[in-house]
Amino acid sequence: MRKYLLLILVLILIGVAFMFFSPRPMKKPIVVKMHLTAEKHALNLTLLRPEVVILEVPIDSERGFKSFDDIATFKVLKETNIIFKLEKAAVKGNLSIAISCHAYMGEEYEIDMPCLFMHRAKCYRVLMLIPGYDVPLKVHEGDYKLSLKVMWMEAKGEGEVYLKVCIRSRSRAD
Repeated sequence: MRKYLLLILVLILIGVAFMFFSPRPMKKPIVVKMHLTAEKHALNLTLLRPEVVILEVPIDSERGFKSFDDIATFKVLKETNIIFKLEKAAVKGNLSIAISCHAYMGEEYEIDMPCLFMHRAKCYRVLMLIPGYDVPLKVHEGDYKLSLKVMWMEAKGEGEVYLKVCIRSRSRAD
């Protein structure tokens, strides 16, 4: 009888520990709304079709990712240098989050954007310049299918995050 009571007690303690340490879904999700555009440049070096890409990412866990495949076509009319820049950010609600992104331009180019946005959260990145994010990346003429992977960590609270990311282009002579 004592063995069964002891076994039941151990199972209850394991269940309580599992509930305490397992990742819990958030009560109300954080919603990240991202607008992706391409800079209107006088030389018309690049085109983004559609002109504005609007992504909505409902976040219901402390960390995770969501991939968006073939969200736009990025047309490079002449060899140019591009860079992804966060232009605007706003937070509504009581939340903490760190957001990173990874852009894919066809199979030719990958642009890593660590710690793109942080609000009351920590984010660590490598201490090197990343082409296409920290410094311009040379891109050859052509049409590229654009895909985006949005990653988050330390997401807590509830509310909304608004991000505007712009792809800027410069001719090689700029």
